[in-house]
Amino acid sequence: MTAKTLVALKGSILKWEKIVRSTRGVDRGQDNCALCKEFPGRDYHGNCTRGGEVARAHADKPNSISVRCPVARRRGHVGCQGTPYIQWANHQDEKHGFYADYHRIPGCAECLKLARAERDFLKSLLPTKRKRPCRVAPHSTK
Repeated sequence: MTAKTLVALKGSILKWEKIVRSTRGVDRGQDNCALCKEFPGRDYHGNCTRGGEVARAHADKPNSISVRCPVARRRGHVGCQGTPYIQWANHQDEKHGFYADYHRIPGCAECLKLARAERDFLKSLLPTKRKRPCRVAPHSTK
């Protein structure tokens, strides 16, 4: 994962940390998603905003912008298809009537559960720290 991608991933995690911690945290979809800004050209449903054919063409190319996105790499879809975000957005639209800015509703256990699921999914994309084996200097036989 490149340094730029890691910064974007951490920015997206921070957004969801704010939503989990407070009902004032806001989700504006790709408009306030650091990963979407780093890897533009799709909406949260995975629809390429440059035309569907372009999205399908990129799906087979490992170096395309969409495929380099850690969300797309993990799920095998362009955009957020197959992630907890889709359930979050659907819940917001269907239960709370939001269509632009999504907030966690006070007292709504489902909002909190879905926000945590998205945050945890994004955290699962963080690279794991590998432990390096200790190098011990050979003993001298002098």
